[in-house]
Amino acid sequence: MLFRSKAFTLIKASDDNNYTLENVAMSSLRPAVHGILKNAQGQRLIQVFGVHLKAMPDKADVRRQQIQMISDYIDAREDREPVLVVGDFNSYTTEDRDWSDIFGPDLKQVPITEPLTFNDGHYTGKFDRAWISTSLAGGVTEHVLGPCNSSSSAAVSA
Repeated sequence: MLFRSKAFTLIKASDDNNYTLENVAMSSLRPAVHGILKNAQGQRLIQVFGVHLKAMPDKADVRRQQIQMISDYIDAREDREPVLVVGDFNSYTTEDRDWSDIFGPDLKQVPITEPLTFNDGHYTGKFDRAWISTSLAGGVTEHVLGPCNSSSSAAVSA
């Protein structure tokens, strides 16, 4: 995530000491990163979660568990800033792309119109996704400039 450091600051949640949700790592995977973006006046604006979920087509059940842990953390928060969950979801199938049943009605998937966000010659797909609070979804535009591992640079902005 990129932001103007003079206008915004990323802070840790009050119950966090290192910007990560370790339980999402499930002992041997990558944790989710989490921070709260605030403006120069100190107003907390949005909770941001960055994910790199378990890869491989046969690990959809693990990815669902990881998403459930993030959703549970969001639901347990007392502070109710809007939420952005973004990153490499490693979703290979249609069923592996829709977590509305876990995130519920408060988060909406940001549509990505680019056909691919990953292409290594073997696996090709739209692995990178973003889910955002429905209160913000109306004002979101997305831009994908190509696969993240292609010769051209890629970016997704919301």
